[in-house]
Amino acid sequence: MAELALQYHQVNRDEEALELMWTPLSRNLNALDGELKKSFMDILSALGQGNPIAAKYRRQLYSLLY
Repeated sequence: MAELALQYHQVNRDEEALELMWTPLSRNLNALDGELKKSFMDILSALGQGNPIAAKYRRQLYSLLY
């Protein structure tokens, strides 16, 4: 699943990649020994601060963290 999400990201299907990762991540932030969260954050970083898709998923992630 993480591999598929990364492949989506490589072909600029970022929202699909983040959505695919979000479901297991929202249940367990340490899914796949933390690798899923790292990959998720890498995609968010690659999209940049001004990207509305990244902003949406950052808000969701921060709501879990705090």
